[in-house]
Amino acid sequence: MKKIYSLVLTFFVMTMLCSCGYSHQVNVMAYVVGLGIDKGLEKNICLSLQFAKPMAQSSSGGESEDKEKGEQKSSNTTLISAEEDDIFSAIRILERSLSKQINLTHAKILIFSEQIAREGILKFVENLMQNNQFRPNTFAAVCQGSVKDYFEKVNPLLEQNPAKYYTLMFSKDTKSTMLGVTLLDLYFDITGNGKNAVLPMLEVVNEENETESDAMAVFVKDKLTENLSENDAQTYNILTGGFSDGYFDLKKDEKLFCVRLKAKKPKIKIKREGNKLNAEIKIKVYANPLSFEGTENELEAITNEKIEKQIKDFIEKNKEIMCDTIGFGNILKRTFLTYDDFVNFDYMQKFQNISANVTVKTKSGSSLLKR
Repeated sequence: MKKIYSLVLTFFVMTMLCSCGYSHQVNVMAYVVGLGIDKGLEKNICLSLQFAKPMAQSSSGGESEDKEKGEQKSSNTTLISAEEDDIFSAIRILERSLSKQINLTHAKILIFSEQIAREGILKFVENLMQNNQFRPNTFAAVCQGSVKDYFEKVNPLLEQNPAKYYTLMFSKDTKSTMLGVTLLDLYFDITGNGKNAVLPMLEVVNEENETESDAMAVFVKDKLTENLSENDAQTYNILTGGFSDGYFDLKKDEKLFCVRLKAKKPKIKIKREGNKLNAEIKIKVYANPLSFEGTENELEAITNEKIEKQIKDFIEKNKEIMCDTIGFGNILKRTFLTYDDFVNFDYMQKFQNISANVTVKTKSGSSLLKR
């Protein structure tokens, strides 16, 4: 019994010592909120690191309103940049100009410029996945133009803390047209062959430096090939289960109106008969009529028709660009005995001729969204 007690005590002491050995003082760390990768002018890349200012995070929401209204929009963040041939060489250079050690454990967003994305991003994704500081649940995106400019102009209107801003902005539960793609999702989609990778497309849209992030970028392997619309991003979320609750535009008698929609994750089956593929898609939707003028049956019929058409149009667009953004290939894999059989089937060539049967069942009523 004494030996058991001794072993338990030894294990406890060793555990405590190990936990202290890797600890860091918070006040000596510079925590990165966002990383941006642009094409460099002299080197391979220009890396931009966005930090949250400690004063901005610690300030309370009830600050005096006497602050100057023309205050710089990015005043709660600090941005530094450096050109180098790879990410970590750039970080090493940037660290020389700081009094603190750069830490990536709290990074919320990784953004590639469109130019970098078109050349290929897998090497950057793999480098960050192999780094034990960088978390695989960090969100990823593509930016039209310079990522450095985007970081300088992004404006968290309702958040003092930019880390929370990115978390809420790219969460699947906040906006029906926002893609919430993590670094891990991106890596699996790029390296697999059952689904094409997609990322939200960010841009600065006007002279007031307002930003927009509702479009989607489509990849073949690790290279950006197509930019799709906000409507496509919304349909993508419906098909992949990312549309949990949001507004949805409909039309009745040439009059536009909006409903509050809640969509269940669809049930998708892929049937193959020889070289022919057929997708069976069934979706349950709950609609709050809001300002709709008409009966519940009319609302349900209009909603069914609109979503079914939107999904079929999106599938046809996928076929035109030869990209399976929905992940039909991952579902189809289950119908093969071995992975080699799936590879030999040459799925993407068959995907061009896939047919889809879409069934949408809508239930309407203001109380349904509370379930």
